[in-house]
Amino acid sequence: MKKTLLIVVMLFLTSGQIQAQYYGFRQPLPYDTRSQITVTGESAVYVKPDKVEMRFGITTDNMELVKAKNECTKIHQAAMKVIKELGIPEKDVCTDNLFTEPRWQYPYDAVQRKFLGYFVRNSFVVTLSETDKVEKLLDGLLAAGVNNVIGIEFQTSELKKYREEARELAVKAAKEKADKMAGVLGEKVKSVINLQENPVQSSYYFSNWWGYSNQGSYASQNSVQSYYDNTPANGSDSVGDTVAIGKLAVRANVTITFELESKE
Repeated sequence: MKKTLLIVVMLFLTSGQIQAQYYGFRQPLPYDTRSQITVTGESAVYVKPDKVEMRFGITTDNMELVKAKNECTKIHQAAMKVIKELGIPEKDVCTDNLFTEPRWQYPYDAVQRKFLGYFVRNSFVVTLSETDKVEKLLDGLLAAGVNNVIGIEFQTSELKKYREEARELAVKAAKEKADKMAGVLGEKVKSVINLQENPVQSSYYFSNWWGYSNQGSYASQNSVQSYYDNTPANGSDSVGDTVAIGKLAVRANVTITFELESKE
């Protein structure tokens, strides 16, 4: 009888462990009765970008697919000539996307719809290590017939260095906050119970999105940062009349739980 009961208990425990593993839940941990405080710390390190990634597109259309493709190829060749004349290495230029598609006017009813022609698009990426060439490249490619400026991304080649610096500052900020808050309550910070780094919005570049197409023009800005350092009055951070480099914000955010002890 005792053996049977023991086997049943063991099977019950094993079954519970399997279910916990399968469904992804754990047995609750004992409640931590220590006096504690949880704070967040955040920081941002602002740096001048030393690298620019520019995405361009060429869109052509014609009732004949071959003509639309040939026109796109012609503009692409002219664009590559501009890039070469600016001394940009071939390794820093690559094709991003290439596609063709037939387009129809609404409605899509098989009888009433009207064929608009074939559209061909070729997009490519140019990476610049010389930021002073941004405006020259932009003007040159537009003059060559490129009709889509998909995006301009300013980056830093030392992202790891600045991210670590931002992380360290965030931890210090959290510790200072905990010390001050605990002090008001007559407590003092003793030791760290838990520390975690929180995900932050992509913070290693500032994006300017400009577009021009043969269907019309549009201009807008999309910043992945909440901060943008405007160009100084002397224009030292400007690369032309259209594009201003500004500064990047490399951010970090941490949450730390400290154990507290009374000052008395």
